[in-house]
Amino acid sequence: SCLDAGGVTRERLSFLCRASKGTPSMSSHEDRLKALRAQLASACAETQRVRLKSLTEIDVESWLERKLGRAPAPQLTRGLYEASGGNPLLLAELSRRFDRDQPESLDELRALANEPLPTRILRAVRSHLSELPEITVQVLSAASALGREFPLSVLAQLRACSAAELLEQLGPAVQRGVVQHGSSHDRLIFSHAMVCQAVYAELPAGTRLELHRQIAELLERSH
Repeated sequence: SCLDAGGVTRERLSFLCRASKGTPSMSSHEDRLKALRAQLASACAETQRVRLKSLTEIDVESWLERKLGRAPAPQLTRGLYEASGGNPLLLAELSRRFDRDQPESLDELRALANEPLPTRILRAVRSHLSELPEITVQVLSAASALGREFPLSVLAQLRACSAAELLEQLGPAVQRGVVQHGSSHDRLIFSHAMVCQAVYAELPAGTRLELHRQIAELLERSH
């Protein structure tokens, strides 16, 4: 089991955006869709993986050094280790924001360390999601109602858009490691169950009910 902690290059995202524009013929549309899926698979395959066993403070220091390209300040290592509790998922989420040893960052890390681990993870995930484009968050919200792993075809119908448009909208989430390639070429998966739960928890009750109603209708029509 592993956690995606890498990202897609700027060039790849530019390709995704360029490839989804225009109104081509059926054959060129299918070719472009295949290319988009190939790019997504390649991006997910190239991402860095973090072991999900508990990490020591020395592990955190080594991981930060690889991520930053320099030796991290001792107070940053200690702060991230205490706030994450050695949990690789939480470490990856927190390190996206706290990559400098600024006093305000260290104070926030110390405050986080006093909260229960599930709360720390949810807060880190929510903060991470707040940096994504609104359209990407909307797509992720709909995806969370389908479960941790979701089929692109069903999500595209749910969002009333093409698969190519869907992949373009999800590009920033792939770049930041929120979702990655699933068990087959037409499926994506949230990087961790807690990420999916955090997204789903943000949905108002009425929105959840409406999403599940639409999903039920889509599944009924497909059988």
